[in-house]
Amino acid sequence: MTVAVTAASGPVLAHRHARRDGAALGAPVRRPATTLPPAWRALAGQAARFAAVGTAGTVLQLVLYLALERPVGSTVAAVLSWCAATVVTNAVHRAVTFGVHDTARRTGDQVVAAGTCLVGLVLTTVALDLSPVTGVAAAAAVLAVNAGVGAGRFAVLRWWWGHRTGH
Repeated sequence: MTVAVTAASGPVLAHRHARRDGAALGAPVRRPATTLPPAWRALAGQAARFAAVGTAGTVLQLVLYLALERPVGSTVAAVLSWCAATVVTNAVHRAVTFGVHDTARRTGDQVVAAGTCLVGLVLTTVALDLSPVTGVAAAAAVLAVNAGVGAGRFAVLRWWWGHRTGH
């Protein structure tokens, strides 16, 4: 059983069972605080925001596809939903993930971000075409390719916008 105890130097854990480290029963177990350097915290925060915005963009694309598929057909729905979700997601990445709020280079930023999305779309399509697997295995392959593409997009966009935000 573990009981939380607060000491003058902060929270510690006291154990009522035998200790492997040889300390006396009931002696506090001090765990060092794991503090990341500020640059690493900023990177982790950006990566988490990037993943959250990307996930929301994928959900937006799915919802748009489902809304458009019957009226315009699956191919047109796929293209329109991808384009709309890409524009929205890239604008949110620019402002929320990377903190870029100036308007001077908004169009160029959208072109660069859309280009990274297009590269991802091409890589995913090629991976699917070249893959001999179908069904769940193909979905897993797409997921793996998308994870790699997402990491690449994050690196490129962080580089592209980073010099303007100090990151």
